[in-house]
This record gives sequence, C-alpha cells and structure tokens, in this order.
Amino acid sequence: MTESDIVRRTLPEQMVEGHRLGRHVVHDPRSRNFSADAAAAIKSVQHPAPDNATGRQFGENDAVSLYELETQLEGQPYPPNDPGGSGLMVSKAAKQLGWISSYTHAFGIDHALRALTLRPVITGVNWYTSFDAPDANGLVAIASNATVRGGHEVVADAIDEPNRLVWFWNSWGASYGLGGRFCMSFDTWAQLLAEQGDVTVPMV
Repeated sequence: MTESDIVRRTLPEQMVEGHRLGRHVVHDPRSRNFSADAAAAIKSVQHPAPDNATGRQFGENDAVSLYELETQLEGQPYPPNDPGGSGLMVSKAAKQLGWISSYTHAFGIDHALRALTLRPVITGVNWYTSFDAPDANGLVAIASNATVRGGHEVVADAIDEPNRLVWFWNSWGASYGLGGRFCMSFDTWAQLLAEQGDVTVPMV
C-alpha cells in the first residue's frame, strides 16, 4: 500500500456563526485490519462520558492542544492554518499524546451500532443544513431541501433501540439541541455512513 491508496476529500464549509464545521474524509485501507469489537446484538444503551485512563478531565485547552497536534500530523499546523481534520487523524494525535491506548474502526451501520452498544464512538459525517436546527425532541433529519454545508465529527454515546435512534454530543454548547445533545434515526446515520462517513472507536 502507498500514500496514494489513502482516500482524501476536503469538504468545503458553508460557515454559520457559532456552528463551525471542519471534518474531512481521510480513509486509509489499512484501517480494515483494525476492526472494532461488536456486540452480539444491538441494544439500548447510555454510556457515561469517556474518561482518560488516569481519570483526567479534559477542557477547552486540551481540545486546542489535540487539534494543534492533529493539524501538524496533517502538514497544515494550527495556527496559522485552520484546516479541519478527520476521525483517523484525531485518533492518531490522541494516541500520540497518551490520551488513548489504541483505536479501531467500524464499517457500515450494523457494525457501527454493534460497536456503539459496547462503548462510545466518534463519527465523521456530511453535515446537512437541516441538522443545524434539531426539533423539540433533539431529532435531526435530512430535509427534502437540505444541502451538505460541510463535514462534522461528533460523539455517539447512546442507542434507543425501540425507536431506532442514535444519540450524539455536539461541540456547539448547551444551546444546541437538548443541552448540546441531538439524535438521528438509524436510517439517517446509515445514509451518512454510505456518503463516505466513518466511525472510529477510541480505547482508553
């Protein structure tokens, strides 16, 4: 395998103040060799917030430090650049900092849901304009007139299996959705994963 085998795609961002995006596609075929553990069945689950193995709690300064290293690894260091990133590269950076011990990958909606049944995951997806405003229940959907305004990386930490919903944390603060949380249907997540979305599973 050579560098040319890695799929890279920049997702242009249509900026919305306070709702910044920045995820890009970086898919390395070697990730197939590191398949995430999967539960025998998809079940409702609510995972606690993942912590570092030492019990350390992370804040904004840590997020900036992680982004600085990630962008250095990509060859476009922040600052002065602000290129965005990917689940693969942010996991490489977190491992290099010693914040996680390893990371694996889930492929397709069934594998993603079975991996999420066991532990929280991060997912990089196309972000549609209609996702900017969840409904009163925190639900986002791809509206008929919606367009992709960039890419976003979010944390999935819960499954509501009877209602076929996945719950996520966003990074836009408590004013977004339900205290910073939102959900989407299994089918919506499946569509996003089919659109060069990805799922990375950090291991503490």
